[in-house]
Amino acid sequence: MFKIILGLITAVVASLHATPAQAAQKANETDATTSATYVLSTPAKAQKAVVTGAERTSEYLKLLKGKRVALFSNQTGVVGNKHVLDVLLENKVNVVTIFSPEHGFRGKADAGEKVSSSVDEKTGVNIYSLYGVKGGAPDDAEMQKFDVLVSDIQDVGLRFYTYYVTMERLMDRCAEYGKKMIVLDRPNPNGMYVDGPLLNMKYKSGVGSLPIPVVHGMTLGELALMINGEGWLKEGRKCDLKVVKCLNYNHQTRYRLPVIPSPNLPNMTSIYLYPSLCYFEATDVSLGRGTDKPFQQFGHPDMKGYAYSFTPESREGAKNPPQLGHTCYGRDLSQMSDDEIIDKKLDLTYLIEAYRAVNTGDKFFTSFFEKLIGVDWVRTMIEEGKSADEIRARWMPDVEKFKKQRKPYLLYKEKTSCDMIMRDITVNDLLKVFDGPHIDDDILMVDDFRRLPLSQETARMECLLLGVCLEGEARYTVDAVEHVVHPNDIIIISHNQKTGKAWLSPDCRGLGLVLKYDFFHEIIKNIHEMSSLFIFARFHPVYTLLPEETERIKTYVSMIKRKIENTQHHFRRETVQSLIASMIYDLSNALYRSQEAGKGATTSAERIFAEFMKLVEDNFREQRKMSWYGEQLNITPKYLYGVVKQVSHRTPTDWIDDYVTLEIKLLLKNSTYSIKEIAQALHFSSQSFLGKYFKDRVGVSPKDYRKS
Repeated sequence: MFKIILGLITAVVASLHATPAQAAQKANETDATTSATYVLSTPAKAQKAVVTGAERTSEYLKLLKGKRVALFSNQTGVVGNKHVLDVLLENKVNVVTIFSPEHGFRGKADAGEKVSSSVDEKTGVNIYSLYGVKGGAPDDAEMQKFDVLVSDIQDVGLRFYTYYVTMERLMDRCAEYGKKMIVLDRPNPNGMYVDGPLLNMKYKSGVGSLPIPVVHGMTLGELALMINGEGWLKEGRKCDLKVVKCLNYNHQTRYRLPVIPSPNLPNMTSIYLYPSLCYFEATDVSLGRGTDKPFQQFGHPDMKGYAYSFTPESREGAKNPPQLGHTCYGRDLSQMSDDEIIDKKLDLTYLIEAYRAVNTGDKFFTSFFEKLIGVDWVRTMIEEGKSADEIRARWMPDVEKFKKQRKPYLLYKEKTSCDMIMRDITVNDLLKVFDGPHIDDDILMVDDFRRLPLSQETARMECLLLGVCLEGEARYTVDAVEHVVHPNDIIIISHNQKTGKAWLSPDCRGLGLVLKYDFFHEIIKNIHEMSSLFIFARFHPVYTLLPEETERIKTYVSMIKRKIENTQHHFRRETVQSLIASMIYDLSNALYRSQEAGKGATTSAERIFAEFMKLVEDNFREQRKMSWYGEQLNITPKYLYGVVKQVSHRTPTDWIDDYVTLEIKLLLKNSTYSIKEIAQALHFSSQSFLGKYFKDRVGVSPKDYRKS
């Protein structure tokens, strides 16, 4: 579990910083102006500009001396304000041929348009078009013309973006003929995440040739290494491969392309939306080809009731777009922020929305859809009325397996949850980096965190974590105290505790739940046995279950998961709360056993805090003065303040206010009492005083909270 929880929780907090340069530039390196970059959040230090592989000329020019060189590139192969072809020729490299991909060497042809071989007008070098030719690879005569193949092309990180397919075919031919291939690496603008189903190889095609997710998150250099390492070339061949890495790049970096990669991806918004909108290519819904906003909008003549509309027309790069000349009604996504698009990752909600709006049933999709999405079950789930979240849940296990599979081939630091700047951890925050079974932002099921990265940063819990270790060992800190976790150990990290410095053994495995504080408090409210358990756990976050108790916890978690996933159950939230309550009652046995054995011995300060919390539970409706609680405990208010602050890192007033605020929320939400009646029940001097008290702590008035 503790790669589980600890990996998740502690990882979510580290600041986002650019990776330092991996090597200093050599003095004689003839690098040109670097392309522009930007990062996910404002860094503490100034970001160093990304240096592409092509800009690191001293790393590869020496390898080309005296060689006949073939170049695989297009308009994206830039070095500052020059093309890589010009840089090679200026440095006396003998470039004998150019291999061009889909859209041609200058990148102006339509998607899918056959591009004829020709001669580059500027340099006179022969261009051999690989797109539309049989096998998509050079013929035997072309392979005999060169000694080394240089690949420099900007990819956008999608399985159905065809440049990597061409690279793979070139690798295979180079391996077959004993030719060296040098990949001048470039950043992946969608390299921040991995998402989508893995390709079922029965759907292998020109828009998907490898068993990888739709969004693979790798650079072409990394992918080339993986192709070699996984034996994906024909007959298990290995290509003599060298990758010239980028500098100052990692998978946290958001890289702005200096040149558009293809005619219908004119800006970064289209590139970020591409993973979510490309599936419209397998329908007659327009995704904006033939407009100023390709891959930034979608619509159809039959999508009535939408205020927004557009009309595709014939233009360069989209000579005959879907719905040419027809008014399409739909949605404009061009104003979405980069953060919003990236947070959604591969988002099928747009496709599902259009499917339901057009309402043509199984006629909506063409057979091309399976080639794009890579599997047959996504279409089925959409037709069955499943949500985008339900569909994503099915492919996520494969995504996690792939992330582990690709790890040996990564050249750059991975993007992890620790790249988010986040001091306080909530369920909602965790849902942004882990898509597990959940109910809104109340509860998140954590059932497989073995591949989640760890962080040494400290995070403050604004939720509660409950988990059990099944295998292996873990070490971590809670409130600066180190704890060791073994199989059958329970861990509880409570609200407002601080955790970090996690270490896991390779075989560590477990299960866990992350609960929103209000959601959890509804469960234990007025149940002393439960409250005592979690007060005890605040001082002793780890204690041991008997093997049969661990099995019962696994059963509970399995039942909770099934209830969470049953979205049609009208009372699923309440049912889940009841199951958690039952599980906690069972855990109480281990608590008492631990206390009786002397393992749970507490200090006097801890005992005072426990007594204080019990008093608060019983009396917060009538008593909110710290002096009253001090009197009941026979200590001064000052001493009570110091003890509670020492043990819990919060003041007594903070705890009292938590209970009062939650009670107001519950009464506003679940009762018909007027606000005046609630004020009277909780012994406020007036309705207006309650209103001010509540707004100061929640940010909205009681009236607005009730409406919401």
